[in-house]
Amino acid sequence: MLLRAVVVATMAAVLLRAQIPYPPTPQWQSDLSVRYSTGIGWADINGDGVLDLVVASGNDMAREPVCVYFGSALGLPSAPDWCSADSGYHGHLAIADVDGDGAPDVAVSEYLGPKGWGDPGGVKLYRNRGGALERQPSWRARERMYSFRCAFGDVNGDGRPDLAVAAGEAYQRVAQPLRVYLNRDGMLDSVASWSSADSLYAYDLAWADLDGDGWLDLVVACARGPMRVYRNLGGRLEETPRWTSAEAEFANSLAIADVDRDGWPDVAFSFNRQLGGSGRFVLFRNRQGVLERQPSWQSEFSGYGSGIALVDVDGDGLPELITGAWWDTVRIYRNEGGQFAPTPQWQSHTRTVVEAFAFADFNADGLDTAELLLERPPVPTLTLPFAPLERILSVAVDGQELPQWRYTADLARGWVSIPAEAGSRVRVRLVHSHRRDMALSNWDPTVGNFLFLWQSPSSVAVPAAEPLRLCSAAVAGADAIAVELDLGQPATVRVELYTVLGTRCAELFAGWLPAGRHRLRVRAPEAPGVYWIAVQAAGHRSVLRCLYP
Repeated sequence: MLLRAVVVATMAAVLLRAQIPYPPTPQWQSDLSVRYSTGIGWADINGDGVLDLVVASGNDMAREPVCVYFGSALGLPSAPDWCSADSGYHGHLAIADVDGDGAPDVAVSEYLGPKGWGDPGGVKLYRNRGGALERQPSWRARERMYSFRCAFGDVNGDGRPDLAVAAGEAYQRVAQPLRVYLNRDGMLDSVASWSSADSLYAYDLAWADLDGDGWLDLVVACARGPMRVYRNLGGRLEETPRWTSAEAEFANSLAIADVDRDGWPDVAFSFNRQLGGSGRFVLFRNRQGVLERQPSWQSEFSGYGSGIALVDVDGDGLPELITGAWWDTVRIYRNEGGQFAPTPQWQSHTRTVVEAFAFADFNADGLDTAELLLERPPVPTLTLPFAPLERILSVAVDGQELPQWRYTADLARGWVSIPAEAGSRVRVRLVHSHRRDMALSNWDPTVGNFLFLWQSPSSVAVPAAEPLRLCSAAVAGADAIAVELDLGQPATVRVELYTVLGTRCAELFAGWLPAGRHRLRVRAPEAPGVYWIAVQAAGHRSVLRCLYP
């Protein structure tokens, strides 16, 4: 390994915890100001010392704005405090201080262009102007592409955040190359300086030093093809992948962390079986700098896998696997000595379309400060022993504190990049937390985004059996839809039909049912199209999308 970190000072001891510290239902939910939320991230946008929640919405369904919920001592508001003046079919977002002024800027991928399907989107940047994001993006890439995700990383080791952009659209089989936009003195190039030699259907990507050489490699989750890693050779990103998975799959998202604490970052993917494939959550272990070509772990779950994260939530120093899916629950697989069981140890009582997770100590109830002394060879990237980080207080090299524009960091994944020529003895002062709250974005027009606050193990209720679960809704003939549901207790059940935009069409069923599994035959919509089937019972609600006919 290249680096050895020594923790000089810390303000709070971290106790081992054996229980997942979240209640089964969220303590905060946003309103429906935006309906198809996709990208999500924490950042102190207005500079008041409290984290704000940034959300990009629209996805493939509607043109919606980018919004910010400003945090305060009272919590998060249900409605956004700020929204962009422009709207788009927004995918996911990435946050970094692009111009080095100390304020976080926000890059957003656009999956589709203004005309929707058949019109490629792109990627854009909202700069932070003194504590407020500009209402219109001041930078856009010149190339048009179907981009679902973007990620900041320092590819050339100059301490500035460069932007990698995933591209390609798997539904209509429009393959496109990946792109990287270099940061030159605080400004992103408008034309990509790097493109992959292969065209693909990429739905997620992230920067990480997988081979331990001190340079950030690019990890890519693909649909209709194998997963990929493009190696960084001393500041030059290879145009063809150095590693590919043995089998083609339909990946939605990826997460990176050192699962077994052997010093090498491992990679988890969520597979989605809508277009084929296994639909499982999988883990590729890093074998001393090289990912295994076939996953050594996979979930028992198989379905529409979506958002995924690797984060230590119980405080034992080992990252848990947190997963989402379409019209399903949040699942947490506890890390037991570097191993995951095939079934989760915790599930939420919510069933939504989870797009992405964002972890941070929003209410600042578990913050720790640490000072790390690092000896490094002449390479830029330092992978820190804490992730996610709350903030970096200072970076000093050979006793000289660096200005903020001289280094860049990924707080979520826990790395910092400093120009190699700055020196070899590095001191990093940072804030991390042992009480990480969990936010998630929902692509679901009937519910908002969620925040699950960390609770002490003694105050977390043990999740009971699900009171209501809508299992399926499928066409059952020319004039009927079959609705299958599980009911945890006797209750009055109401089944309603909504348009894809969330407008109520009709009540399909209302009546008392005993506990157990039920199969209802309800009347079909009057016109073909995409609809929502919503079931309510005992104060709970479950929703599925149904295509008719």
